[in-house]
This record gives sequence, structure tokens and C-alpha cells, in this order.
Amino acid sequence: ALIAPLHNIGALSLETAPLKYSLKAEATAWKSQYTQNLHEQAKADLDGILQWMEDMVVKLKREVVDLDTVRSAMSYVKQVRAKDGLIELDFQPVEEMYSMLARYECRVSKDEVDAVAELPYSWKKLKRAADEVADALSARQTTLKKELVRNVKQFQIDVMQFRNEWETSGPSIPGITPTEGNDRLRRFKARFDDKQRKGDQYSLGEDLYGLPRM
Repeated sequence: ALIAPLHNIGALSLETAPLKYSLKAEATAWKSQYTQNLHEQAKADLDGILQWMEDMVVKLKREVVDLDTVRSAMSYVKQVRAKDGLIELDFQPVEEMYSMLARYECRVSKDEVDAVAELPYSWKKLKRAADEVADALSARQTTLKKELVRNVKQFQIDVMQFRNEWETSGPSIPGITPTEGNDRLRRFKARFDDKQRKGDQYSLGEDLYGLPRM
């Protein structure tokens, strides 16, 4: 509007209307592309936040049945609590992008708009789930610790018995055939792997509860 329809330069007379239409069309196309890119980025960031919170809710609902699941549950609780006070840094850019999209009347689905508005509530829900898991673990801590101590003592006895069996009937006993020796080695190897798995699990449990390693 500020550019005159005609622009005279000496004997020349330039019509500016085509240039103005071209610039206007270019600006409209740029605005449309920018809005599309902004929406894609906002949607990707929103989906990432929602997916993380949904995954954590699912993980926190897993039943605690042994030391592995106790350790996992405590890890999930720590991850949620580590986000507390920092989660706004994740929410703010997403909220600002959707606010800009609304300002320029970009078409956004109602589900997205609702999800952005409910981010604080979704976070409170996740925090509440983490606190409930932490309270449940705390209530069971004494029982789980006693069970661990009992299992470790029995495990030490089992390892001693395994060692005795290896020395008295293992694959290196004189007088057996190579085939029998190979069969015994395979059987003892399977039992050893099982005991090593249990030993690793109990060691993690001892670290978890601050007990001296066996």
C-alpha cells in the first residue's frame, strides 16, 4: 500500500502492481511454510513429552516381585523426581509454540490443544504415581531386606555344595570317558551360570540396601 501504483524514472513509467502481488504471494507462502514447520516441531516435541510420561506411568505400574524389579522401580522413581523443578523447561517451549500457532490462527487439532493444556495435570499425575511406588517400596523395605539376607545365606550354602560336587563328581574326576567328562562339564556349566546370575542379583540387592557384599 505504501508503494505507488506507478513509479516514474525520467522518461520511464514503472507499474508496481505485479511486483506488489508477487511480494505478497511470496510472503503468504513463506508464512504458510513457517507455520507448517512450527506446527511439526511443536507436535514432535509434544509427542516426545507425552510418550515419556506415558512410558514412565506404565513402568511404575509394574509389579515388584524380586530384587531386579525393586531396583528398576527405584530407578523409575529417581528419574521422575530428577525431572521435578526442570519439567517446566520442557513444557515452556511447547506451550509457546502452540500459543504462537493459535495467535496466527493455524489449524490445530483439539486433541493437541487439550494435551498442551493438560501438561501440568499429567505431570502431577505422574509424580503422584512415583510417590505411591516410593511409599510402597519403603513399606516393604524391611521385609525385602530380611528376605535378601536369608537368600544370601542359603546361596552361600548352595555354592559350597556345588564346589564339593565339582571336586567329587566333576568332569575332571579320573577314570571317566571323555564323553562322560563333556556331559558333566555341560551340566555343571548350566548350574554355574544359574548361580552366577543369582549371585549378581544378590550383590545388586546388597548394594541397594547398603549391606556388605557376600
